[in-house]
Amino acid sequence: LSLLNEKNIILTNASGIHGVPIAESVFGMLLADTRGIKKAINQQTNKVWSQTESLVELKGKTMMIIGMGQVGKEVARLAQAFGLNVIGVNRSGNPVTEVSEIIKQDQIPKHIKRADFVVNILPLTSETTNYYDDSFFTSMKKGAGFINVGRGPSVDTDALIRQIKNGQIGFAGLDVFKEEPLAKDSPLWDLPEVLITPHISGVAEHFKKRLFAIF
Repeated sequence: LSLLNEKNIILTNASGIHGVPIAESVFGMLLADTRGIKKAINQQTNKVWSQTESLVELKGKTMMIIGMGQVGKEVARLAQAFGLNVIGVNRSGNPVTEVSEIIKQDQIPKHIKRADFVVNILPLTSETTNYYDDSFFTSMKKGAGFINVGRGPSVDTDALIRQIKNGQIGFAGLDVFKEEPLAKDSPLWDLPEVLITPHISGVAEHFKKRLFAIF
């Protein structure tokens, strides 16, 4: 770093270029559950025609987005288009134009019961490791959905499995895991309430174009 500074070289990351694909992946996961698409894919594999009358509309539901960086803002923008009420969460509580309601991270316990869907986009730090544990999941609305497109180690996997099995978590869309690839003997594979994607939510069609814009 001192050498880069000495030579006046700017060091940056690619923050923000994954906003569009990750946000679209979040809604792909949500719709797979709420509109019965995941179940229909399984039925198609087995040539089963079975209709249901218990599907859910996103419009009017409440989404809590934990982590309001560039990805969180894009998720919020799409959420508003779907008619969702959005609660944004950041550390400062400073306003974010993409959401009408923002709360500080330490205020989550006061508002978590309002959320039908919780989306994790937190970075991984010592404070966010195992942040989503039994205590967090039991504080959520019973049957709520949980989506993780942030970091795998932010979630206590055993706690998540327990809370899915007891019905506290109604759906989990997971793109990241503590250990990747996910072990073949993980109970997550066999839970019908779980949708697993192999860490692909950030795969971007226009990756090079967006990266070059930063360059």
